[in-house]
Amino acid sequence: MKIGIVSLYGWLKVWDNYGTLLQNYALQAHLARMGHTSYWIRTRTSDAGRHPRPNIAVRVRSGIRGALRPLLGPSLSERIADFNAQHPRAFGDFMRRFVPCTEREYSIEELMEQPPEADALLVGSDQVWRDVTPLNFLAFGDQRLPRIAYAVSAPWPDLDDSWIARASREVPRFKAVSVRETEGIDVCRRIGIPDAEHVIDPTLLLERSDYMALAEADGVSKKVPADGLLAYFVNVRDLAQVPWNAMTHFSSTRGFPISVIPLQGAELTIPKEYHFVPTPTEWIRSFESAQMIVTNSYHGALFAVIMRKPFLVCLQGGETAAENCRFTSALSPLGLSNRLLPQSTWTRLSATDLGKRMATPIDWDSVKEQLAIVRDNSETFLSNALSMR
Repeated sequence: MKIGIVSLYGWLKVWDNYGTLLQNYALQAHLARMGHTSYWIRTRTSDAGRHPRPNIAVRVRSGIRGALRPLLGPSLSERIADFNAQHPRAFGDFMRRFVPCTEREYSIEELMEQPPEADALLVGSDQVWRDVTPLNFLAFGDQRLPRIAYAVSAPWPDLDDSWIARASREVPRFKAVSVRETEGIDVCRRIGIPDAEHVIDPTLLLERSDYMALAEADGVSKKVPADGLLAYFVNVRDLAQVPWNAMTHFSSTRGFPISVIPLQGAELTIPKEYHFVPTPTEWIRSFESAQMIVTNSYHGALFAVIMRKPFLVCLQGGETAAENCRFTSALSPLGLSNRLLPQSTWTRLSATDLGKRMATPIDWDSVKEQLAIVRDNSETFLSNALSMR
């Protein structure tokens, strides 16, 4: 079966997000093992977000920003883009070698008029249902094609009545729906999907050996940090948003070097001497080489599990706290909820506390057993969904 996949390609173009890339790689690799061929439908950035065309308020703010630019200096996005240009991560090369994609990028209008050939369409994973769009709800293509949602994600507790009303009109075209977070089950019931299933993130469909084989196939051109503390931080605008003092004090007292993979604004916040900006396969290798991991990233936590490393997760607070459900849904079934640090905890974390929490034993044999169970359930969902006609 030939399967067209919609994921956050537009987001990937903006942010070079390792998790976004590798979850799609993993899904396609798993589908290939099932005997299917698949490809990532590349879309234009304007179709990745809530507004395909900026509304009047956005245009006004953009105009004001442009007029004041000589006084304000480069915007955050411009500064991040400049950093990315100076520190290329070779995502494009990885995709050309390992991730089948459409040859061209499509607008939603082009997808509606002349979609690529497929026997089935699939949407997933990441935050693909954060917004209700024709792209994310697979409104394009022959309406007789099976449409599947695999591990779709959203900030479920924050979705309002408007989202519910719009999604309710879109979901009847789906043959099978699964969600990445357990909170999505109840939301799906509200939009008319009583049988939605909870499945694992695509990255967990593969084993550690699969990722290491990928790293070996690609080779490693850059020296990867080893035997130290690896931090993977995203969306950090202030060092107070992560347990920075605890980490640096721990490093100085225990002799553990710190390497930080910064992303989505963390590049501009974390001191440069700690930066490590890897390619995707170097990113994989760095998780395998680290002695311990601290992260505020969902896929950072999952790869710590995949590589069997002691780890701690800094949960979000404030307006984005609803997104923490993705951590609890993934880690609680594996018996790893004690690796999650609420904001009220990690803001007071000392170097001693960090060391004690990191040293708390993890029963990796039990984690392996529980992961095998949820992986089997997820594989069964995909197999059943793709056999539907």
